[in-house]
Amino acid sequence: MSLANLAFIRPTQFRNGFEEAFNEIEKHLSGTQSKYPPHDVLRVGDNRYQIVLAIAGFSKKDISVTVEDSVLTITGAKIKTVSDGETAPVYIYNGISHKSFKKTFTLQPTIRVVGAKVEDGLLTIDLEEIIPDAKKPVTIAIE
Repeated sequence: MSLANLAFIRPTQFRNGFEEAFNEIEKHLSGTQSKYPPHDVLRVGDNRYQIVLAIAGFSKKDISVTVEDSVLTITGAKIKTVSDGETAPVYIYNGISHKSFKKTFTLQPTIRVVGAKVEDGLLTIDLEEIIPDAKKPVTIAIE
């Protein structure tokens, strides 16, 4: 088989885009980013994925999720406020981390963030791979 023919043999061409995106995520995470908070990346359907972060102690108002130039950025900062007349809590043991964090994920151009929710101490970000019609396989009728 010649090298010229190899350019056309890509049976997983339409599936690899997302896997390559997560390979980039792992490369990025292994180098510069903190492992806090811990996270999972899940495939939940043919073209649907989730990033789940363990954010115990954080509420919706403490979290920000943004996408800009195909970079998903998740930031968290615990806002500690004490109302008038209240006293700040005195921790005997403080085992739940409330440190601020910032995580970034570089997304492929075909990946869209379709939602985010906080439930039971987990932030779940829903992603969907949208394959343009021009890149979808076309069946050619044989005459």
